[in-house]
Amino acid sequence: MASADPLFRGKLVAPVSRQDCVARVSAEHLLDVGAEGRLTLVDAPPGWGKTTLVARWVRSLRGRQHAWLSLDPADDDPRRFWGYLVESIRASRPDFGAKALALLRAPGTPPMAGALPAMLDELDTAADGIVLVLDDYHVISDPQIHAGMVFLIEHLAERDHVLLVTRADPPFPVPRWRVRGEITEVRVDDLRFDTADAKQLLNDVLGLELTTASVARLQQRTEGWAAGLLLAAISLRNQSDPAAFVEGFAGDDRHIVDYLGAEVLDALDDPTRRFLARTSVLDRLSGPLCDAVTESPGSAGVLARMERSNLFVTSLDNRGEWYRYHQLFVELLRLDLRRTEPAEIAALHRRAAGWFLQTGHLSEAIRHLVSAGDRADAADLLAAGWSQLLQRGDLAAITQSLDVLGDDAVRADPRLCLVRAWMTINLGRVGELAEWIDAAEKALPVWDGTGTSAFAAAAGMLRCMEEYLTGDAGAAIASATDAVALDAVELPPWRSVGCPVLGIALYWSGRPDESRATLLPALSRARDAGNFLAQLHATGCLALAASARGEPAAAAELIERAGVIRREHGFGDHWASAMTLLAQARVDADADRLDAAERSLEEAVDLSRRGLARIELAYGLGELASVQLRRGNRQAAAATAAEAEDALAYCPDPGSVVERATAPLRGVGPPRPVPKLPYGEQLSQREAAVLALLPTALSLRDIASSLSVSNNTIKTQTRSIYRKLGVPNRAEAVARARELGLA
Repeated sequence: MASADPLFRGKLVAPVSRQDCVARVSAEHLLDVGAEGRLTLVDAPPGWGKTTLVARWVRSLRGRQHAWLSLDPADDDPRRFWGYLVESIRASRPDFGAKALALLRAPGTPPMAGALPAMLDELDTAADGIVLVLDDYHVISDPQIHAGMVFLIEHLAERDHVLLVTRADPPFPVPRWRVRGEITEVRVDDLRFDTADAKQLLNDVLGLELTTASVARLQQRTEGWAAGLLLAAISLRNQSDPAAFVEGFAGDDRHIVDYLGAEVLDALDDPTRRFLARTSVLDRLSGPLCDAVTESPGSAGVLARMERSNLFVTSLDNRGEWYRYHQLFVELLRLDLRRTEPAEIAALHRRAAGWFLQTGHLSEAIRHLVSAGDRADAADLLAAGWSQLLQRGDLAAITQSLDVLGDDAVRADPRLCLVRAWMTINLGRVGELAEWIDAAEKALPVWDGTGTSAFAAAAGMLRCMEEYLTGDAGAAIASATDAVALDAVELPPWRSVGCPVLGIALYWSGRPDESRATLLPALSRARDAGNFLAQLHATGCLALAASARGEPAAAAELIERAGVIRREHGFGDHWASAMTLLAQARVDADADRLDAAERSLEEAVDLSRRGLARIELAYGLGELASVQLRRGNRQAAAATAAEAEDALAYCPDPGSVVERATAPLRGVGPPRPVPKLPYGEQLSQREAAVLALLPTALSLRDIASSLSVSNNTIKTQTRSIYRKLGVPNRAEAVARARELGLA
């Protein structure tokens, strides 16, 4: 995980602040009470001391471990979010989460399917309870993450607890949990500083020596808002008549920020103010990074001094390496930078990008280049480095970099279109794949970069993948063959993607010798590219071919090689593992180990249902039905055979191997009627499936995604449905289908 990197290590440590010296007895009591239930929600706007309160409380815990995770917008991705949550637990339990992290590193495996249950199982078997603290949860918007958090909260062991710090209520079933008494809520009124709290902060901690009347006046004017009190304290340090300042102090929160922000900045010496403004372009600060951005040495000392004098920066670790500005201050500082040095902003971002690139943080470098207006350089950087991010399992960094560049920039660059296309596969959105391949091919003729033939070949490789996944083995072979002929320079990483799929499609098409001749060099190429998924898929196919040839020893050796890849790289729950399981099932079935064969086939079918490759699903269902028949379970075999028939109906060309495997099963169950229409017309099985979804609220794009077909395919099928029903549009098609009893 990226959290092992010094840049992000501070996300796993509760921040330290001098405000921690202020005991918030009543609020901390609420946290004590809440820790006995499932969830504590600390919810208030910025500046109310939420993080400070919780950080002080967790450090006071006795006999109970805690895990801390400070969230930021980059964590709004399921794989990254859950990876960091596991890493936060590992900070206190180093042996925790190996299986969950391995599953998260496997592209295409939804966290809810494997990593989250694995994490819960390990928490459940731990000897001690733990408090999971997630700070700034309001930056999370992904529905999958919210659903996973609800699942986590509702399935935690009683001794474990979740504490969320947020500026807005998350979309959780809070009313239901309130009724059950499973949630404790800490809100603005609970966080408000009373006069005694304000006196402790202003006089005891900050040493201002204000009169009781002045403290009470400030508490009243700020309404106990912690940020307002802190901002007032900064200004009071430079006042010759503190009482007069306090007496004249007035305004609501926003005015307090504007007024005191100006007071604070105007009181600074020029070098400090310039340092603050220039480094405000950064979300996190370290000495070396600030040296690079400001082009001046000694930043580490400046940060340490400001942290000691307080109120500007918060330490993010225990070593004094990484800091961040208070959120309210960074807004003021950026405003000050735009006012005083607007021409410097782009250069500051470029220097930040250079430092991040030099230290190996590609996505941060891209973000700063875009902020500097250097979109072309950012695009070149992403095009050159995305594969490295992919092999690390950092899908979030790739998708967020693409989003930062913007849709127009991506569509104008065939390299980025292909990256976006590849991400649709890894994110399980195959219905969008054809759209981005089309976009790449459309951009190529007008692109002014080099290597157009190589990128055309890369598009062909992805086209091969799209056709294979949607069940068209013949078309996949044709696309990959054309792409290989074009790609004289073997542009990485596309050949390592396409060639294994070409070999697998050749196998399904009944051309085993050509398949083997393609897969062996493809395996070598995939090893050189570090493409472990391609290695797993290709090795599984070679194993299946060996078992089909009646060579169980050779098949077993290949199955073991694939098993090592599955275990070492966390691909146990990835759909690409299905081929290996199919091979194992074939070996077991041939040896009359039908129980073992059925278990492997059930797992293979389950992975294929979750995954993308229809041909493998159809074949697996066919083999499973055959084994069920051999075991005398005709009813189960009939149901499985019917599902195999449905899967085949959505494969334009599944290949002769699958056709032969499923042909004997077509008489197992009762014949399935296909809807008949007037005038001799008849809907295909695929059209009937589409028609069944037309009355729903799903868009055509959503229907395409749910059926794992391209948008173009759905449009073609709906036009055919309209023609056969004799109607011009979707609404009339639904009405007509209901008249005929088809919907």
